[in-house]
Amino acid sequence: FIALAWGYTFILSKDLLTELTPFVFTGTRFLVAALILLPFVWKRLRSVSREVWIQGAVCGIALCAAYTLQILGIERTTPGKAGVITGTNVILVPFLYFLWRRLPVKKGGSHGSLLAFSGLLCLSGEGEWAGLSSGDLLVFLCAVFFALHILMVDRAYEKHQGIDTLAFVMIQLMVVGVIDTA
Repeated sequence: FIALAWGYTFILSKDLLTELTPFVFTGTRFLVAALILLPFVWKRLRSVSREVWIQGAVCGIALCAAYTLQILGIERTTPGKAGVITGTNVILVPFLYFLWRRLPVKKGGSHGSLLAFSGLLCLSGEGEWAGLSSGDLLVFLCAVFFALHILMVDRAYEKHQGIDTLAFVMIQLMVVGVIDTA
């Protein structure tokens, strides 16, 4: 069910782009999510340290780049290709983690990444991969930013033990919404 819902969002996004601009679509989506979360974290936001706010804003910028590049790419490619290419972040994470932290990629991580990508190809592949479009490149850059975002969040949680997860997510949602609606 989750895979079906995730895959359908690419089709739905492509359809919604006939009605909304990419920035309005992404920005509004994240501002609405932030407003829904706000009542649950309002009081706790004041106790979040300055460092965590900064870390949340930086992670939010990476998340904004990922979603913005994704929606700009979906506008220029097929939903199936966008889904598969976005899924390459699964492969990128362990290898970028190696480059960033200098920790070797274990067999399980590399094999799991390749199997996950193979599964994405089976679920999302359309059989029509004749050449790459500018949308494909944008979606690949989105996958890179999703992978970087994962690494940055991992680092933030490592650096700030006991971080308030909902407040940290709220900061990121606000950053994406504000950037894309500005």
